[in-house]
Amino acid sequence: MWGFAASDASVDVLYNDGVVTQTAQTPLTPPLTHVVLNYEPVISPSISSAVVPLGSPVEITLSVDPSSAGASSLRPHVAQSISGISVQAILPETFGKGSCGAVLSGKTDAHGSVRLKVCASSAGVIGFTARGAYVNGGVSIFVTGDVPQPVRMLSASTPSHGTLKLSWTAPVYNGGSSITTYIVTAKCKGQKTLTMTTSSLSATLRGLTSAKRYTVAVSAQNARGSGQPSSVIAAVA
Repeated sequence: MWGFAASDASVDVLYNDGVVTQTAQTPLTPPLTHVVLNYEPVISPSISSAVVPLGSPVEITLSVDPSSAGASSLRPHVAQSISGISVQAILPETFGKGSCGAVLSGKTDAHGSVRLKVCASSAGVIGFTARGAYVNGGVSIFVTGDVPQPVRMLSASTPSHGTLKLSWTAPVYNGGSSITTYIVTAKCKGQKTLTMTTSSLSATLRGLTSAKRYTVAVSAQNARGSGQPSSVIAAVA
């Protein structure tokens, strides 16, 4: 919308997401007007991580932080707002909904709390969305009897012609059993794929074609199998 306004003009903003309704008055400042609302309820999960057997249920309680209740003049409105907030668990792609009594959505009660339940079908980070509140944090699920998580901080350098030197750090979680080996592959269209295994956190690949770009992948393996690979594109000298 375009128009003219006095230099001391202000604007009234109405916010309504179906749960929380509030208004705020702020000076009109072209070209953009920034509005700070009085009330932004924050809801957080009761745990940040859990280590559980594969396929078992994990109960997670999310609660509204009392310190996010706003000014004292808003208390009556806030007391009403902390109930009825719709919360939804956002599962990673590797998760299935499972059959262990999963409860992936709900509404906060009069105390501003809601209890959800997920099935630990694999390792991953569960996020949450809430209508009527800002969600602070997620829950990392680590399952025993699973493959390792991906390796971290994979990097590659080319110290000499036809050579790549790789390094990485171990996965955040090994799946509940020791990592036996790391599988390294280097692929380039039109070139022979090179594969090697190592028990260390580094590897040197030789015999690559110079002046080519290779896709290098590293995955960790335990008694259960190989985890998802981490990859990087590296140019060979």
